Amino acid sequence: MSDTQKERERSFKEVNAALGWAFTQYVMEHHDFAEHLPFRAHVVFEIEGDEAYNAWSKRISRSGADPDQPVVHVIVADFDPKTARIIGRPKIKEAAKPR
Repeated sequence: MSDTQKERERSFKEVNAALGWAFTQYVMEHHDFAEHLPFRAHVVFEIEGDEAYNAWSKRISRSGADPDQPVVHVIVADFDPKTARIIGRPKIKEAAKPR
């Protein structure tokens, strides 16, 4: 892995961690949103318009979910990693269960 790839991987990990924190805060502040999440959902974050991050997020998420665990893609339109706040309501897209 080149230095550029390592830096990009590190950047994606930082964004993912910030998104995880921001999503937890969002769910705590918007209980109605949490009602739409399946029990024990494995959450995969996507950021609208950031195809590189989204591809990375989908790739790393494949190994994280249990076979019977529902997988939910949370799509965020407006997110600033510096403030770690989600602006607007994220979209939820439930992934098809593997057969």
